[in-house]
Amino acid sequence: MVKTAKSKSYHKNIVALESYWTPDVENRLSIQPILELASKKNYIKSALLTCNTMEELAFNLHVAPNKNGYSILYFAFHGFPGGIHMPGLMVEIETLSEFMGKRFSNWIVHFSSCATLRIEKKRIFNFMERTKVLMIVGYVRSAHWMESSAVDLLLLDGIQSYKDMRKFWSRFRRTYNGLVKTTGLEAFHRER
Repeated sequence: MVKTAKSKSYHKNIVALESYWTPDVENRLSIQPILELASKKNYIKSALLTCNTMEELAFNLHVAPNKNGYSILYFAFHGFPGGIHMPGLMVEIETLSEFMGKRFSNWIVHFSSCATLRIEKKRIFNFMERTKVLMIVGYVRSAHWMESSAVDLLLLDGIQSYKDMRKFWSRFRRTYNGLVKTTGLEAFHRER
């Protein structure tokens, strides 16, 4: 057995919201295998909620925090600078913050969506202030689906070993520097 410097686990269960990636429902792409692997490896729970309408998105963001021990909110959607896409809809992060309220206080939010965080930092920090989330992670440019899926899995796995998200991000960025740069992954921490 190989010993690592990070041995303690800080279980962070995951709530994931996902929309259809393509119109091909028979060969549907999904983040479900990523959640299953991260969950089994780290002995955590995950809940995958489908969101293809504004009503589903609002409802799922309302009921998601009712799960005990959940502290990661994983948005798996197509994206654009400042928001996410659902079929026929573009949802700005300001709307997401309204739906979320402060129910996700001290959670980690991961936007696994192309270019969602390619916006002014003021908008990101306003989102964090409105929702009181601890950290936001996401992509500032378009990312290849398989590359970003690999990064998402590494992120969801690695984050389980840290209580201090600044230390987590510092180590993650160093360890996976090439992937972080290639995919355009960035993290923002709430001001203390």
